[in-house]
Amino acid sequence: MPKILEGELKSLLLPDPVSGAESDSSYGEEDEKKEADTEFLEYEYPKKPMLVKGIRQTFAKIDEELNIMPEDIRYSGSTCTSVLMVGKRLYVANLGDSRIILLKQGHNKDLPIEEDIEVKQISKDHNLKDDEERARVIKEGGRIDFYRDKFGNQLGPPRVWLQTEHSPGLAMTRSFGDALAHSIGCTSTPDVTEIKLHSRDKMLILASDGIWEFLSNLDVGLIVYPFYLANDPEGAAEHLMRAAHDQWSAQESGSIDDITCVIIFLSDQK
Repeated sequence: MPKILEGELKSLLLPDPVSGAESDSSYGEEDEKKEADTEFLEYEYPKKPMLVKGIRQTFAKIDEELNIMPEDIRYSGSTCTSVLMVGKRLYVANLGDSRIILLKQGHNKDLPIEEDIEVKQISKDHNLKDDEERARVIKEGGRIDFYRDKFGNQLGPPRVWLQTEHSPGLAMTRSFGDALAHSIGCTSTPDVTEIKLHSRDKMLILASDGIWEFLSNLDVGLIVYPFYLANDPEGAAEHLMRAAHDQWSAQESGSIDDITCVIIFLSDQK
């Protein structure tokens, strides 16, 4: 654990079984006091401001250490998708276009059990489709444009460029590393979101953009949920990666983006 978090977040690494979540943006001090007799009976967890501060400091420290490495990271970097479980709350922090979705057990009796799900994206994609991300890049001196072929036709998504040079061409607006892009508005400061867990919440899927390129959030949910019912997380990950790979093979000629995923079951199987 980075030194920056020692003494602050060490107490979070405690066993605390949970069963699944809903966005908790309106959660306040009075709600916290009401739950004190149940959720915080055994452990006194750090409060949200301390957790958010610690997460952001950790991301900053990682980026700082990358920038003092001997390797050249002007054009190299990484997305990050993370989740911290604290009691019955999740703290989601992310950079870039990797993504986290939450699968909730549905309540539609007309659907087969393996299809009766609700899917919620709980991380924010950081790219130039987002108005706030675009505004920050422009304010910091970046130029937004596309790759173009020799005829001037647009290729792929919009990217971040220097004003007078055709580089670095980063398609995301937040990342670790990517020092040149960070000089013109990209950043390693994560979005941090608090989610309250509830009993219908069953799975988390954390995955890189190679998963999401040709599969929707619902597609992914329908692929993995039968494996939750069978208590088979390895099977869920394997089938999801194969499904994404098959889509790339069918829709792109010889090109496959990074395909990485982590599957987390939130509820104990009976």
